Amino acid sequence: QCEALVFLGRMMGMSMRSSTFLPLRLAPAVWKQIVGQNVTRDDILGVDLLSFNMTEAMTESPDRSQFDMTFDQTFTGVTADQRLCPLVPYGERIKVTYGRRNTYSSLLREFRNHEFREQVDLIRKGMVDVVPNPALMLFDGPELEKAVCGVNSVDIALLKRHTVYQGRYSESHQVIQYFWEVMENKFDNELRQKYLQFVWGRSRLPTDENKWEHPMKITCMNRPDPDRTLPVSHTCFFQLDLPEYTNAQTLYERLKVAIESCSVFDMG
Repeated sequence: QCEALVFLGRMMGMSMRSSTFLPLRLAPAVWKQIVGQNVTRDDILGVDLLSFNMTEAMTESPDRSQFDMTFDQTFTGVTADQRLCPLVPYGERIKVTYGRRNTYSSLLREFRNHEFREQVDLIRKGMVDVVPNPALMLFDGPELEKAVCGVNSVDIALLKRHTVYQGRYSESHQVIQYFWEVMENKFDNELRQKYLQFVWGRSRLPTDENKWEHPMKITCMNRPDPDRTLPVSHTCFFQLDLPEYTNAQTLYERLKVAIESCSVFDMG
């Protein structure tokens, strides 16, 4: 596991240098800890809302009798992989009482703050093999996530600026107008990401205008019955072969079927 986490850190460093984003889903607290940023109450809520609500209820309990009827808890916490972990020596044998409730709440939150410290240190070790530590420490948590994973939302205006048209298609062609209408008004962000994955093999756009290696190409696909034809993608070339659909609804339906029927390797 240690070697795997160091390797992951190196991959994250490489993604920062090459803008080849990784589809990681890490909690905000993890990104912050990689760069030594303080973890906030909201970060803890994002990791374990249930435990946080329980400790809030404990501390706000009005009296001892109600506390004893409501809570049956020892000085333990549950890790992300569902292991029971004592918060103090022999914590699994020590009951949380009304008088100890504030101590338990503080210990549990501290446990959550530092639960991933060992793993975070290993990831950081791998990252600084690729990105110098002083440069890494210039980022805050959200900036680091963006540098490694890109922007989660698909910017349609940005994609438009980096699209070219081939064959009979042009920016003013009716089918192209249908296409952008579908992308803007009928696709939600999840489906837009699936479209990028379908046509490019990646689910996120470059964050920098200057880091686009090549534009998206939309090419006219000549078919005798276009409304019965599915579009075709060429992920190596960031290219979509699009039939000349007669209306936006048909384009939406055919493109959605093609996207959801095609499984490609996600490079970020």
